[in-house]
Amino acid sequence: MAKGVLFVMTQPVDSQSEEAYNDWYDNVHLADALKLAGYTAARRYKPVPDPEGVPPAAGISWWGYVALYEVEADDLQAAYANLLEAVGRGDLPMSPTISLDPSPIMKMFEQITEFRG
Repeated sequence: MAKGVLFVMTQPVDSQSEEAYNDWYDNVHLADALKLAGYTAARRYKPVPDPEGVPPAAGISWWGYVALYEVEADDLQAAYANLLEAVGRGDLPMSPTISLDPSPIMKMFEQITEFRG
């Protein structure tokens, strides 16, 4: 069985909706996503300001939040497709507080190495 992580970058539509966006993401969306076959855990992150003197990443617009969904499945591509289909069917409803312009950035990654110190 393959292990992977679905990397997702999103942001709220505006600063006034940020509290509702975080509430929806933490208390509704993560639980809904973990009901899907293969999705075993999820974590969310918010940005930390860069130390002084660190130049911005070239060509990358800044996003507000990152979510990592841990996935274990025989076919990671199929697990990813299943999530997208669930969104399309309305089984994994999106909140009006999540920005769709620009669209969320999503990419599935397959684990190739695990190292623990």
